[in-house]
Amino acid sequence: MRLCKFIVFALALAVFGGPAPKSLAATASTSGYRDMDLERTLRAALNRNPSLGSIESNVTHGTVTLTGEVTHYQDKLDAESLAHQLPSVRAVQSRITLNTAVLDDAELEGRLEDRLRYARADIGLTFPQVQVGAHKGIVSLTGPVKDPVEHASVLSLVATTDGVFSIRDGLSIEPSLASDEVTRARINKAVYRTARAIGVAGTDGTAPVQAHFDKGSVTLMGSVADAKAKEELLSRIRNADGALSVQDEVMVRNSTPAVQEATSRSMVPCLQNKDVASTTQ
Repeated sequence: MRLCKFIVFALALAVFGGPAPKSLAATASTSGYRDMDLERTLRAALNRNPSLGSIESNVTHGTVTLTGEVTHYQDKLDAESLAHQLPSVRAVQSRITLNTAVLDDAELEGRLEDRLRYARADIGLTFPQVQVGAHKGIVSLTGPVKDPVEHASVLSLVATTDGVFSIRDGLSIEPSLASDEVTRARINKAVYRTARAIGVAGTDGTAPVQAHFDKGSVTLMGSVADAKAKEELLSRIRNADGALSVQDEVMVRNSTPAVQEATSRSMVPCLQNKDVASTTQ
């Protein structure tokens, strides 16, 4: 009889009063330590980026909550990305706010178009084929890029622009664009360097002329101060490797219509020096 009571008591203890509470306590303690480790690791990662120093983080049961204020949309994306990359993170809740300028749609679109055309022109990287739309700080991007690197570059240029609160990415990757990439880089570098050399670059280093490409044909659009600057620009572009022809749509500011017509050179073949020499022999 005593043995039966002991067995019943032991079973009851195992079911209702056994080691379960101790196990739960140990699990909670382990979870707490893991949350503290995650928070310390995330804090160190955020501190390595000066733009993210004001971001606060809290980790509870593997869920990260981010709060604070940043200047650019890219900063918000960077903070969220750092949190997602940590091991054992179950979810990320972002409550980060943007403290950036509020611009009207037309002004924001203009700034973005300028950045996409000129911001990396010094290394021959421009994106005139990307279409930009803006509505209350929400930017929509459409058009082709040649690879994931260009895709990331476009998104970064837009996300680091004042006035951008969000991006709708409608870009498409089209590897066929790579066929003109070498020529595109050479022409963009030539435009940028020539503009600086002849003193027609803007105060921020941007060139006042855009170059568009289509199977070796280059169309130059924009304006320069005088006919001499225009001729110098066209001469250098025509001699750039890979350009089969140049369509001139560059305007001369403060010039009469007669001068405009006289200085226009439409669809001029781009002959290299060796080709010119061979035709004169």
